[in-house]
Amino acid sequence: MVRTSTMLAVLRRMAEAEAAGLHEDAEIVCSGLDCWIGLARTNHAVVRALLLHVVVSDVSDEAGMRRYALNGTGKAAVRRPEILPEIVAALAAGTAFTVRDDRIIPVDNPG
Repeated sequence: MVRTSTMLAVLRRMAEAEAAGLHEDAEIVCSGLDCWIGLARTNHAVVRALLLHVVVSDVSDEAGMRRYALNGTGKAAVRRPEILPEIVAALAAGTAFTVRDDRIIPVDNPG
């Protein structure tokens, strides 16, 4: 199990690089199980945890290397880390949700 503090450190690093305009360093790049954020290596299990928490999005192209970028939910987690267990609870409950003002907002099922 990946610690929340480890995931948040990766998300913060991505957000800081993005804010500095260092967009290549703001992405996680993976080749097989080897993953990097800029020149720093990260564990593939961390990347998987970030995907399971829906805080990064796959932005890969056809070149073969997997690339992941911070999404709106990930940015909310950087600003309000308490949202991570809330995401897990919503996913476990099968609740469709969106994130607004760094809060989980259930989406009504129209059907």
